[in-house]
Amino acid sequence: MPNNAAITIVDEATTRAALRDLCNTNADAVVQLGTDLIMVKLADEAEHWLGKPVFVINAAMLWHALRARGIHDRVFGFGSALREN
Repeated sequence: MPNNAAITIVDEATTRAALRDLCNTNADAVVQLGTDLIMVKLADEAEHWLGKPVFVINAAMLWHALRARGIHDRVFGFGSALREN
């Protein structure tokens, strides 16, 4: 992106294409750090295509906040970290 603010205009199709490019990598997981991306709603779906965990910063912060307060509820639709841990 040409600047930091431009990340907010990345559309879902572009994000999906970038994720599909990761399918054939040797990475053990995907870590997404752009808080303005729409990844939190794609993480769960992307884990199925990629066959590996997808950690999204917003979902990770939610997981940490819940666990830090002793809340161990499972949250579905945002990736395996919130669903299974």
